This record gives sequence, C-alpha cells and structure tokens, in this order.
Amino acid sequence: MERVQEFGLKSWEGLSSRLSFLGFCIWSLAIPFAQIQKVRFTAISIFIIIGAFLIFIPGKSSFRRIRKRVAPFLIIFFLIGILPVLDFWRWENQKLAMDSLVLRLPMLVIPFFLYQFSFFWPANWRIIVVLCLLLSTIVNIYFFSAQGLELIYDSIRNNTDHIFIKFFVGRPYYGFLLGILFLSLMFICKHSFKFFLVFIFLIFNIFEYIILGKLFLLSSFLCSLVFYFYSIRNRTNILIGSVLFCVLAGGISVYRVIKTTAFLELQTRGQFDFSTVPKHYSNSINSRSILWKASKDLLEEDFNWIFGLGTQNFQDKLDAKVEKYNSYLTSQHLTSHNLFLGFWMQYGLLGIFLIASLFFYLFREAFLSRNIVSFMLCIFLFMSVQTEIYLDREMGVHLFIWVLVVVFFKSDSQLINELDKSQSV
Repeated sequence: MERVQEFGLKSWEGLSSRLSFLGFCIWSLAIPFAQIQKVRFTAISIFIIIGAFLIFIPGKSSFRRIRKRVAPFLIIFFLIGILPVLDFWRWENQKLAMDSLVLRLPMLVIPFFLYQFSFFWPANWRIIVVLCLLLSTIVNIYFFSAQGLELIYDSIRNNTDHIFIKFFVGRPYYGFLLGILFLSLMFICKHSFKFFLVFIFLIFNIFEYIILGKLFLLSSFLCSLVFYFYSIRNRTNILIGSVLFCVLAGGISVYRVIKTTAFLELQTRGQFDFSTVPKHYSNSINSRSILWKASKDLLEEDFNWIFGLGTQNFQDKLDAKVEKYNSYLTSQHLTSHNLFLGFWMQYGLLGIFLIASLFFYLFREAFLSRNIVSFMLCIFLFMSVQTEIYLDREMGVHLFIWVLVVVFFKSDSQLINELDKSQSV
C-alpha cells in the first residue's frame, strides 16, 4: 500500500518533512558520541528539526490529531521537561538548575514535532534511523576498542580504568545504548534477519562483559528469558518443563547464595567485603547501596518525601547523609543513582508520580500493541533506571525521546488503515 501523504520539494510540507527527517538521522548518528562532543551535533540536529517545523507551520491548515495512546507520552515528557521551571522560586544553585532545564528542553517539544512529521516520512524511516544509530554505535565501539581489549579488560577489573583508558561513553551508558539499539533492531526486523540479530546480540554481550556492564548482562538475560517463554507459550509440554527447570535452578541458586559468606556480610554489615566478592563488583554494589540508604534518610527529613528539595538542591545534603556510611564516597559527590529516588528527592511526590506514570504508559502501550519486543524494551528501561538517573544526562534524555518516537509511536500501516477507513465512510 502506498503512503497517503506524498509531497514534492516545492511544497512546505515536502521541504519541511525531508529536512526534519535529515535532522532525525543526524541526531541518530550523534547520540552515541553525545558525552564527548565539543561541537554539539545533537543540539544542531535538534535545531534542524525545530527549523523544519517552522517551515512546516505555514503549509499546514491543521496539525495531525494526537491519538489517545500517544497523548499521555507527550504530556508526561512535557511535564518532566518543565519540572525545573515549576520550582524556580527555590533554586539554590541557579547554574545547575538552568543546566537541568536546558538538558530537558528537547522533551518539551521534540516528541510533538516528530509525531507530526513522522506521517510524512518514507515508509521505511524506522529502518533508516535505527541503522544510523547502529552505524554510529559500531564506530564508537571500534574506536574505543582500539585502545586494546586486553588493556580495557584488565584495567577495569583492577579499578584503574580512569588512568589507562578513555571512555567515549560512561560504562552504564554503553549498556543503556546497546540495549535500546538491539531491541530496536528486533522491533524493526520482526521475524527476519535472525542470524544478524543473534550476531549483534553476541557482540554486544561480549563487549559488555569486557567493560563489566553488569546490569546490561543481567537485563539481557532477563529479556532473553521473557522472549524464550513467549516463543514457547503454545507448546505446553516444553513450557511446563521450562518453568519447572527455572524454578528448580532458581531455588538452588538462591539457597547457595544465602549460604555464602558474602550474603552474611550483606545482612550484618550492609555491604560486601573485597575478600568475598571481587573489588570490581563490590565497589559498584556497595556504593549504590550506601547512596540509596542515604537518599532514604534524606527523604525522611522535614517532609522532603512530599515536596522534595528542589532542582539540584540535594547534593550537599546527600553528601552529609553519605558521610555516616562512607567518608570516601562523600568526596565523590554522587547522586542517588536511581531515577525514581533522584526525582523523588528533587520534586517530591510529583517527581516520582511522573516517572511512575511514564513507565505505566510504556508498559500499557506494549501490552495493548501485543508486541513482545516493546514489552522487553520496557523491562530493559525499567531495570536500567534503577542504577542511574538517565534523565539528568544529555545522552539519556535523547535516548528516551528517540526510543519513544521509533518504537512507541503508531506504525505507518496503522495510520494509513485508519485514514482509509475514515475516507470510505
């Protein structure tokens, strides 16, 4: 079926839609390098999209109607974007607060702009932008790996990576990027290119093992398990056998874990010791455990759990709480490393309500679309934000917008079918 909307370059819609698609492709190419850009190519691509929309407006008598399943996403992204403005009267550090505002500004309008434009893009636009992100990611990994895989492997596990190797992307962000990219590839490939998907899956997991992407590996395993059970859902005997095997394996694993010295230390001391759990594992787990406990202590004070402390007002207070548990960690001035806690601490119940609503509608859309890959992506996103505040970093903000547009906006075929039905009435 041919696309309903076709415009030439001489029309406002044709020129602006092509320009916006170019901006989106450039954006997809720039995202993997967002953390090391000196020239902000992510910002340039966003300005191209905004400029295209300004060209688009004179040629449109009315905008595309926002469907009910998209409207909640646009509203939530808009509200998350303006959160720093809503509490301007209690800014303690204006520079940090303004940085947060500028960082999230794309969430205010870009999803709406791209929603309007996507109807006029070529039918295979999702394939093109996902391949742009894949190409740029592979280039990123290639230049990062050129430092020497053995050097990278050894230095990370010896906790000397800050001396010997240069990260183009923070280690947790590599996992966030690769997980979104792989599941987006699954989304557009559907039942085709299975060998290619398996190859990419193995490459990404090997890379994450080398750089010790623990959460990515755990999320990858969980999503694979979900996909496996979905694939055998109609094969009753295999399904029952697999469930019994997983229950047995899980029970044995839990039993063995609770009998370890490491688990006893976690119960009694609240953290692992280097002698029982390797340093490169225990450092990450222990530090986040302390940050979460300190965040909980801070939320319990002075009705902070209701109203929050305000945009970027938490650092000194959180450092003081962390001091009770670990003086060295205090000097690192770390955030809570949890999206829910981070927004709760800054914006109170409103912040945690918005983040909870975002994930509610993501899972709801995945369920209504009956798409297992969308559901797996929701699981991956939910797990990822438990250890990082991705909406406080440029790359995280842009990836959330990107995945919303590419995966959770309605497909072209559905839109065309709806339009055909309305025209036949």
